[in-house]
Amino acid sequence: MFSDKERQDVQKRICTGLMHGKSLTTILKETKGMPSRETVYVWLYDDKAFADDYARAREAQADYYAEQITDIADTESDPDRARVRIDARKWAAGKMK
Repeated sequence: MFSDKERQDVQKRICTGLMHGKSLTTILKETKGMPSRETVYVWLYDDKAFADDYARAREAQADYYAEQITDIADTESDPDRARVRIDARKWAAGKMK
């Protein structure tokens, strides 16, 4: 379905999206021509380089969420809204690390 070059480009877009805090689901839905979630998991299983890049992107995503937590705590005026937003990011970051 994908040539080697196309596959590498798609994998790079996936990792870049993760590093910018997007979920895999969002990345795959937002961009035309992206593979299915199942295909991504097959690639992760079969391609060590992609699996390594993906793992590093997930670590960067957790750091991104940690930075957002600080920003939310410093800027959100509604304490209840801040708590919900922070808790969601803490949970997600904890799962990634």
